[in-house]
Amino acid sequence: MDRSSLNDDEEEEEDKINETQFIIDILKAAYAKSARNPKDILDRKKRASKQINGFKTRKEMAGALILMATLIATVTFAAAFTIPGGFQAEDPHKGMVVLGRNVAFRTFIITDTIAMTSSMMAALILIIMPFQTDEEIIKSFLGYSLALLWLALMAMGIAFVTGLYAVLSEQLPLAIVVCCIGCILPLIIYYGPTLLMAPQLKEP
Repeated sequence: MDRSSLNDDEEEEEDKINETQFIIDILKAAYAKSARNPKDILDRKKRASKQINGFKTRKEMAGALILMATLIATVTFAAAFTIPGGFQAEDPHKGMVVLGRNVAFRTFIITDTIAMTSSMMAALILIIMPFQTDEEIIKSFLGYSLALLWLALMAMGIAFVTGLYAVLSEQLPLAIVVCCIGCILPLIIYYGPTLLMAPQLKEP
């Protein structure tokens, strides 16, 4: 075979290799300018996954909180019309509450009303929350609803104690025992979650 033809073939192959390498270099340069760092892509995927998991967790939490708010509202609404001491059956004040002048009874009415309105407000916030898309608004809604439910639980506990005290005021020792037991409830509500989470926090 002629040497000149071999040289021509080799030159053509070399030109093809050079062209291929040139294209690869161009693609690399374009990728370096416009493409994202793979690590950044993975980080974004992880953040998106965390956001989705966080949204699911908040949705489940909202479902549990709205159930609690509904139960508190139902119980306190019923308690408002199941008046401690009952109603007067004779004139001239027929239908009025018997213990209307009792301080403990008045405290019962006020705290029961606070518990019912707070739980209803919390339920309303939790109903509106799924229609929100802003992450900060959702977090603030959850915070408000938790605060209102905590207030409702505290007020319901006080209403229970004062309602019992109103009907047991003539049996003072028993009324004092009831009040002491009832005072433990706010401490349990406030410190209970911290005590339950303490073993998990101590784990490495």
